[in-house]
Amino acid sequence: MEDRKGIWMNKKKVMTMVLFMAILLLIGDIIVVKGTVWMHAKGNANEQRMSEEFADETGIQESTQEETTQVLQSEDDVTKTDTADIEQSLVRIAVKQSAGMGIIWAVTEDNVVIASNRHVLTGDVEAQVTFADGEQLTAEALGYSAQYDIAFFQIRTGQIPQELLWEIAEVKRPLEIAWQERTQSGTAIVQADSEEAAYQGTIHQIQYIPEFGTDMLVTSCYAKAGMSGGGVFDEEGWLLGMITGGEAAGSGQKEAWITYSIPSPIIEQEYQLLVE
Repeated sequence: MEDRKGIWMNKKKVMTMVLFMAILLLIGDIIVVKGTVWMHAKGNANEQRMSEEFADETGIQESTQEETTQVLQSEDDVTKTDTADIEQSLVRIAVKQSAGMGIIWAVTEDNVVIASNRHVLTGDVEAQVTFADGEQLTAEALGYSAQYDIAFFQIRTGQIPQELLWEIAEVKRPLEIAWQERTQSGTAIVQADSEEAAYQGTIHQIQYIPEFGTDMLVTSCYAKAGMSGGGVFDEEGWLLGMITGGEAAGSGQKEAWITYSIPSPIIEQEYQLLVE
């Protein structure tokens, strides 16, 4: 794959942003500063802690967006739905001290390819993958995007029980033109928390997010640590994006109500570059 410029802000830009924010705070133009959070869990699966080290490495700083009018709720207040239409395309991923989710991107005669976030996989060459039926297998790194927070792992078909091969399925993903039609503002979506439950929300907009260096699918939907690499789906089960980060009320928060997801056409583009 060709080398491309990384997307993260360098130290000079970070210091400039911090100085700019400090000036705005002094003149009272910013009401609330919200922090960009990563939706993978640090530590074991029960700890669900955010990765401060990763935030430092990528240069992610607290954003300057004004607070939205949405009132923060508890997770218990969020409308959930089942994932019957999408659960066979979702997996849980565990890599050393990190945990997140993955999406079954391709099922071929040779392998099953799983897409997730690069920051979830933390550069490791292996990951523990748990399928919807509870089956656990080891996946190996297939490749990482040079530009986006995308990684692909694979499991050789010969390692997968035949019964599981019958159950799993490639995620449904629309072509770019159809994707544009399905991602209009206000469209109802679900964001998968696991193979068993998902949160309901709506599409806010498609917006360029500097921290990610690309246009992102912005949704008004609850998300929390451990959901990185999971999918954003429309009501017909089509994949619209991969959860990558979100906006929290302040630093140290584990929950977000505005979520940023990498559009599925970008993931497909990177997959095609990888397999060419």
